[in-house]
Amino acid sequence: MIKPINSMRGAVMVWLISYIFFLLTLANNFSASHDSINYMIGIVRGQHLFHPHHLLYHYYAHLWLLLFKNIFPGVAEHYIIESFTAVWGSGILAICYLFFRNRFNLTSGVSAFAITLIAFSYGTWFYSVNIEVYTPPLFFILCSLFIITKNDPHDADVWKLAILQSFAILFHQVNILFTLVIIYWLFMNRHKLNMVSSLLKYALLGLILTGGLYFICGVLYEHKTTMQQFTEWILGYTMGHSYWQPLSMKTPLNAGVGFSRSFIGGHFIFQHPALESVLKNSFRSHGLRDEIFLSSGISSAVTWLLTIITLLFAGLMIMLVIRFIRHYRDMKLHYHVINPLLVTLAVYTLFFCFWMPEILEFWILQMVLVWLLLAGMLPAFRFPFNIVPLKGIFILSLSLFLVNFFGSMRWLQKSSSDWYHMEIKKLDPGLTSSDIVVVENEWILKDYVRYYSKAKVIATDEPDFNRAEAQKSISDAVSHHHKVILYKDGWIPIQSY
Repeated sequence: MIKPINSMRGAVMVWLISYIFFLLTLANNFSASHDSINYMIGIVRGQHLFHPHHLLYHYYAHLWLLLFKNIFPGVAEHYIIESFTAVWGSGILAICYLFFRNRFNLTSGVSAFAITLIAFSYGTWFYSVNIEVYTPPLFFILCSLFIITKNDPHDADVWKLAILQSFAILFHQVNILFTLVIIYWLFMNRHKLNMVSSLLKYALLGLILTGGLYFICGVLYEHKTTMQQFTEWILGYTMGHSYWQPLSMKTPLNAGVGFSRSFIGGHFIFQHPALESVLKNSFRSHGLRDEIFLSSGISSAVTWLLTIITLLFAGLMIMLVIRFIRHYRDMKLHYHVINPLLVTLAVYTLFFCFWMPEILEFWILQMVLVWLLLAGMLPAFRFPFNIVPLKGIFILSLSLFLVNFFGSMRWLQKSSSDWYHMEIKKLDPGLTSSDIVVVENEWILKDYVRYYSKAKVIATDEPDFNRAEAQKSISDAVSHHHKVILYKDGWIPIQSY
């Protein structure tokens, strides 16, 4: 019998060590996560803090920045915001440690080693050290799963789950999907819990917390005062955008890319000349210029070495998954733990086969669940080649660290590997608020200009762009002898537009 206090002490240590690790590897590149620069502008300026799809992240990141920029005045703003993200990434690892100790009954040493599999996976590592929204909701979902996987459910668990899932939804709307997992849990425990009563309690509290905060933020802060405005705001880009994708022959490939990249960042593959054209043709809707620039410092020898390590890692993972499936029936004592994880894995995987399946952010939860299942049940199906679990975990963990650090994270810590940052350094640093920068069809670069320059930005790809108004603003600026610069494959001073 494992004493909970020992597990909690271990979890606290995991959190502290993880937080230090993440702080030492904070990102200095905003292009790999394309939304980071846009999010940072809003957080720094205190604007648009209540995004409908991730309602609370920006607001709390803004408060965190206000608090710590006065305590650490010499630290760059993006590092302070990233340290807020790292809090939640470390929390994810602490909860996973509790899973290994209290749910899978692994020893403290094996549990600590198993945590490194999750920590060094690209999805966890990178999205714990940049300005992105995915680690806070993942923390709350894992806390919910930790409750669901108990041996003996109690009525009080229903209230806890409603609160935890509400925060998961408030940090990212997609976690409404977890409702299906909770319904499954209630059904499987219908003889221990009153399913109808529990479902009503769960729905009522969830509606009050989630719906109430959405109403307050939408009406009072975002000024969506009519039903149509509020509905359009809360639905956001779930309506009328290309994020929804029908099933096709490419769906398995796209989902495979997204899922595999949550384990391996894989930026080094852009240095394979034979793969460059294949990658461009496969992902035409996603600009790869910044990824190619990011990895340009990786030598051919390192590229091949990382490729070999990746292939060996992939082979071991496939064998582990096969062995897990073959021994699933031998794991009946742990069905109360592994089955909720498998249901969650299935629910989120099915949804993201239709919602931009090639994007790795949407596969981070599934990656963590896979590691919990494989590492947690490793004693039941054993590592290939009769390797003891501790050594097997070490081999996988070392592979992940080598591939993701030297193939991705090392370069993500350098602003000189950020194509947009290097382009912005070529812009006249003396621009004032009276000057104008026109950016043509560069959906990320325009935000770099807004953050690093005082000039007014006119972006041709924004929904509210009006050519007549833009021409008038440019003519006025020129007539008053202000600078007007156009970006079109480079910075071009212009006199008219």
